[in-house]
Amino acid sequence: MRLKRGNVEREVEDEFHAAKFVKDGYKPMEKITDSKETETKDVQEMSLEELRQLAKAKGLKGTSSLAKQELLEILTGASE
Repeated sequence: MRLKRGNVEREVEDEFHAAKFVKDGYKPMEKITDSKETETKDVQEMSLEELRQLAKAKGLKGTSSLAKQELLEILTGASE
């Protein structure tokens, strides 16, 4: 399980440790999907937010201000 507080992330193995971090102000992060799992979905069908998450997972920077079509062009080139 991954937890985050501010810009600090922690990964814990069990609920006991997760509860300790939550008590200290950490919040559970959304489930992080495997990039291969995300890529199986047709990129053309993804929403702009999903495309931005995929770009972030691939380590691409400066994509938050791009339009959907620009992001699609970058990602289809980056996934090859």
